[in-house]
Amino acid sequence: MSRTKGKAGLAGALHDKIKAKGFKCFLTGEPLSLDSFELDHVNPVVNGGKALDPDNLEAVTPEANKAKGTLEFEDFVQLCNKVARTHPM
Repeated sequence: MSRTKGKAGLAGALHDKIKAKGFKCFLTGEPLSLDSFELDHVNPVVNGGKALDPDNLEAVTPEANKAKGTLEFEDFVQLCNKVARTHPM
């Protein structure tokens, strides 16, 4: 007997999470498209974050992901604030 499930597992959890956030970058708020987003580890794997934990993954633009690198989320936000204060636009 087979049962039909909706989206399940990691892919389904991530889809639901991204949809709930309005298909916007977690870091910048910019709109995401299916062909131009990456998954960022909020707590980087190199710092002990879980690689496949949906609670540790967020959809971001490639540019934002590159800028964040292996920084923890809080450290990245602090760095961005320092840069913005030093170079107001």
